Amino acid sequence: MKTAWEEKAARMNEEAAAKLAEAEANCPSPAPSNTSLAGNAAGPAEPVWECCWDNCDWQFEDSADCVEHTVAEGTGHVYQTFQGVPASGK
Repeated sequence: MKTAWEEKAARMNEEAAAKLAEAEANCPSPAPSNTSLAGNAAGPAEPVWECCWDNCDWQFEDSADCVEHTVAEGTGHVYQTFQGVPASGK
């Protein structure tokens, strides 16, 4: 009984792989080329995260560092922006 299920699963996996290959072959957009990702001889270029708040042009190698830069208490852009906003009287 177990072998029947294993055979059915193998057949379904083959059918799914065939459908995926067919869909990829008929895809209108080209696959990304390796040349577009080749940053240098060491490997692909790493993403750069840039703070776009007003006139800030700081750049970071890690998205967490960029977020910390914008929301840091006391020095972050968000903190400084809302520091001058009066509290609502509700």
